[in-house]
Amino acid sequence: MHPIERLRFVARAGDADAGMLAVEAAEALEDLARDPRALVVACRRLLEFHPDCGPLWWTAAHVLSAADPAAAARLAATRISDDPTIEELAAAFPAGALVATAASGSAADALAQRPDCVVRLVGSPSALRYATRLFARGGRGADVQVTGFLSEEIAEALAGRPLVVVDARAAGPDGYVLDVDAAELARAARAAGLELWVVAGVGRVLPGPLFAACASSAAGGQLLAAGEAARVVGPDGPTDPLTALARADCPAPAELLNTPAR
Repeated sequence: MHPIERLRFVARAGDADAGMLAVEAAEALEDLARDPRALVVACRRLLEFHPDCGPLWWTAAHVLSAADPAAAARLAATRISDDPTIEELAAAFPAGALVATAASGSAADALAQRPDCVVRLVGSPSALRYATRLFARGGRGADVQVTGFLSEEIAEALAGRPLVVVDARAAGPDGYVLDVDAAELARAARAAGLELWVVAGVGRVLPGPLFAACASSAAGGQLLAAGEAARVVGPDGPTDPLTALARADCPAPAELLNTPAR
């Protein structure tokens, strides 16, 4: 596929997984690396279509700041693909924990590795079907509880004071950008006084200027303040929010900070 066509595919991908979007984008950007002007335009256009996608900001920042953009694109794709965050999250759950999470999030993959945990999945019908098949393949279909996103259904999922885990699409010094479903679950958890963990894998934690640009495009209901999470789980395991949100490892190139709003 021609790199421009591939970039169009990424731009039109809708609400796809943030990491997958970034990997696809990195592989397409690698093919444009010899044309700096086209590279800048491509990164800006991608971010216009996916302004809340932290790994896409992270990838674009690395590519545009590198002396060798093609090598930077390859490395970005590899780091996101090899992200150990799910394994770190699986190891971090307390023994026998009761855990509530969005069916579409990475916690579902982590919990599939922990048969001792009691799992409550909240999500849309399609997300729940996918996640229950994931657990069924491991012989755990019978002990996974599922529910939808109506207020009373979320309240049911949060009964018994579970640990609640949500994914960040992006994170930075001021907090987290969540998708709509994760934000709904996080708000309900905080209102109930429950412990909340946020998962922020490779490419999700951005420096202040990039996070501000990313967060400015998100609806108010999708933003979660930094201190609302008890722990942030990333590629180095769980840590406190202050430490986790200071670990941004990408630059903030001016070409991205001039990206117009969609």
